[in-house]
Amino acid sequence: LMENSPLPTPSRAVYGFVLYLFSWVGLVLHLIWAYTPDEWLHAVGVYYYPQKAWAIAVPLVGCSLFVLIFYVIYPSISAFITKRLDSIHTITGK
Repeated sequence: LMENSPLPTPSRAVYGFVLYLFSWVGLVLHLIWAYTPDEWLHAVGVYYYPQKAWAIAVPLVGCSLFVLIFYVIYPSISAFITKRLDSIHTITGK
């Protein structure tokens, strides 16, 4: 029998570590792409990449979605599923 443990299984630990590495590699590549002038990218043979405006647009949209979800949608859903104060279902006792 397998005991319950708060520690991740070895396979999940490996997946987490690989995801951690890929996220850092992605961040470094994003920063290189965002801050390197086009002439330097062309000098090393990189010609196909998104416009530099996406370096600002994507994080801005991500932050906007974060604010929308956690400050507007989540509290709205919580308020929607909460019983009214005069409802019999709000009375609990032990």
